[in-house]
Amino acid sequence: MIYSIDKIKETYYNFADALINNFTYDSSSSKAGVKGKITIIINCMSEENNGEFETLKLIFEDVIEFRFVDHYNTCSTVIDEVYIDKNNKGFLIDFFPTDTGDKIITSANSDLSITFKKLTIFKKE
Repeated sequence: MIYSIDKIKETYYNFADALINNFTYDSSSSKAGVKGKITIIINCMSEENNGEFETLKLIFEDVIEFRFVDHYNTCSTVIDEVYIDKNNKGFLIDFFPTDTGDKIITSANSDLSITFKKLTIFKKE
């Protein structure tokens, strides 16, 4: 399924209280350059499922850049809430944004952020 950004925010509650179960990065080279693909398996609440948790497979294609930092004494897979929006390169999802109290903004020091062109979401049974 391909959702709009607003539909993702609404349906999956900005991935609040989600847990990343798996993260993989694949790259392929061609004459057009390197194209990256990130696959994330995430357990999150769904409005379509009355707020119950379900497992999704998120496939980020045409990855332009990403940042993943896994610190020794902290967990970089438990998500509080994400920032997702369109930017000048494509789309940006920040799994560890900054909450200013008024709004959620992207963080330059995020443990996990991805700039990409396409996101496909599959429900895992």
